[in-house]
Amino acid sequence: MSQKEDGSSSIKSVVVVRHGERLDYVTRDAGGNWIPTADQPWNPPLTEKGHEQAKGLGVALPEILASLNLPPIAAIYSSPFHRCRQTAAGLIESNEQLKIRVELGLSESINENFFRSWAVEGTDATWGYKRKEGDDLNPETLHPLSKHPVQPLLDWRDGPTDDTTTSKMDASYISKSSIDTPYSLIPPKFESRKTLQNRMAKTLNDLSDGHVNETFVMVSHGGPVTHLYESLTGNEWTKHGVSKYCSYSIYQQKEGKTNWAPIVVNQTQWENSKEKEDSSKFVWD
Repeated sequence: MSQKEDGSSSIKSVVVVRHGERLDYVTRDAGGNWIPTADQPWNPPLTEKGHEQAKGLGVALPEILASLNLPPIAAIYSSPFHRCRQTAAGLIESNEQLKIRVELGLSESINENFFRSWAVEGTDATWGYKRKEGDDLNPETLHPLSKHPVQPLLDWRDGPTDDTTTSKMDASYISKSSIDTPYSLIPPKFESRKTLQNRMAKTLNDLSDGHVNETFVMVSHGGPVTHLYESLTGNEWTKHGVSKYCSYSIYQQKEGKTNWAPIVVNQTQWENSKEKEDSSKFVWD
C-alpha cells in the first residue's frame, strides 16, 4: 500500500462542473432562434453571463478546495463541445500552467433528445424538440449530419473557438476515452442512460489513475454530470437535483476503495433566487 510522506493513505479528488449559460437557450427564451444562424447548431457557445459564471467559479475554487483540505487543481479535462471548453478556459483564466485536455468521454448525452434539439426542421434548441404537426423525422428535412455517425461532431479541432479558449487548449493531448458506437438520428441509434452512466464513470476512473494525491477537474454537461452522480452513489438523480449552470460537485476516492464518496453535491457560486428558478428548466443538456 502506497503512503503519502506523512504516513496517511493516498486519495484522489475530482471536481465535476457543468458548463455555463448557453447562447441558444437565452436566444430562444427571448423569442429568437439561434439554430438557423449556426454553422454547427449542435455546438452553441456561452453567453457573456456564462463566461462570468465560469470565471467566478474559477476564482472561488482554490478557496473551496483549501477549506476542504484538498490539493489545488493539477489538471483540467473538458468535453469537446464549445461551451464546455469555454467554461474550462474561464475556470483557469488566471492559471498560466494549466491547459485544457479534451476527453471524448465527457461529451454530451448522445440520445434522441440531443439530435432533436438541433437536427429537426424548425427546432429552437429545445432538448427533445418535436414539431406539433407533420412528420418531423422526414429524412429530407433533417440536418444532413444527423443521418451519419456522430463522431465528426465530437472533433473539437473542427469546432468553433475563440482566442481565449484556443490559448488555453492542450492541442497535443490525446483523449484517453472514446465514443465508438455510430450514434445517429437516422438510422435511429442512441446512447442509453446506462451506457452514459458507465461512460462517465469509466472516464473518471481512467483519468484518476494519473492523479493520485491530486485534484483534477472534469467539465461536462447537465445530463452526464447528473448521471455520473447516479453511477457513483447509486442514488436517483433527484437526490442530486437539477444540474444548474456552472454547478459543481466534488468526489473523493481513498486508497484501497473502489467507490467515490460525494464531498460536495451540485453547488453554485453565482445564482440568486430568480436564477435558481430559471436554471431549473435545463437539467439534461
